[in-house]
Amino acid sequence: MPGGQEHLSSTEYERIVRRLVEQGHDGGNPTVFYEYFSQDCVLMSDPERAFGPSELADRIIRFHEAVPDMTERVQSIHVDGDVVVVRTVREGTFENEWRLVIEGEEFVFDPTGEQFRCELAYTGRFEDGEIVEIDGYGHNDLWFAMGIIPDPFSFAR
Repeated sequence: MPGGQEHLSSTEYERIVRRLVEQGHDGGNPTVFYEYFSQDCVLMSDPERAFGPSELADRIIRFHEAVPDMTERVQSIHVDGDVVVVRTVREGTFENEWRLVIEGEEFVFDPTGEQFRCELAYTGRFEDGEIVEIDGYGHNDLWFAMGIIPDPFSFAR
């Protein structure tokens, strides 16, 4: 679109997001992230923090190494203009050491053997056909389900 932002149809945004989940997250194919994520992508919750395709690809590769039987399935996709929200379910067994890098710092988690199932959600904003802002929700629940962190509501029992 000359002089402005390219807007895709809702159907096209849904197709892209479904492909990112099915091929990237579920299939463990990180190359798909380089097709649709801006090199300048940032987190919605922390716009100063870059979260481009290489960081996402690294996380997915490392997660698949830790959870070789991981699956992630789309539950629903909602498109509002250039913003897409996708709900997914991630399942697997935490079998191998997981090395997670956050802002250059590496965290190492020993496998727990836990089988888990967790609902996650992601929000992405597109500009000119690329995701420029992203955020994920439910990851603390995922860490709990994997046995990495204690039950945050154990005090109430």
